[in-house]
Amino acid sequence: PGAWFDSAPFAGLRGMIDAALRPVAGSLTPIATSIIHFWAATFGGDRVDYYDVLKLLESCSGPTRHVAVSQSSIDTLVPTSEAGAAMVLFSGLPVCYKLFAFTPPEYCNGADHHQEMWEF
Repeated sequence: PGAWFDSAPFAGLRGMIDAALRPVAGSLTPIATSIIHFWAATFGGDRVDYYDVLKLLESCSGPTRHVAVSQSSIDTLVPTSEAGAAMVLFSGLPVCYKLFAFTPPEYCNGADHHQEMWEF
């Protein structure tokens, strides 16, 4: 068994908010992230970021599972730091995961959010 992660927001909504605000909010990012995340959780019935994906993936025990992380390196919707965090996690647990990373600077039908492996 294996898994394919394509432009996945591994850090959850909080991580997405943080990564999107950081370039414009600078040192105010943690405060703004907390406020936005609070309201998202409030309006979402407190089911936002219910699971921490990376922590779930850290608790593994083999056999080795093949995983592929795919994201366009020019993605403007999901920060590329998301794929980077996943690649660090998977490559750091070789007993659990055999990583294949695919991060070309490509577009998919004019969008830079993801690229389709079938195009190459």
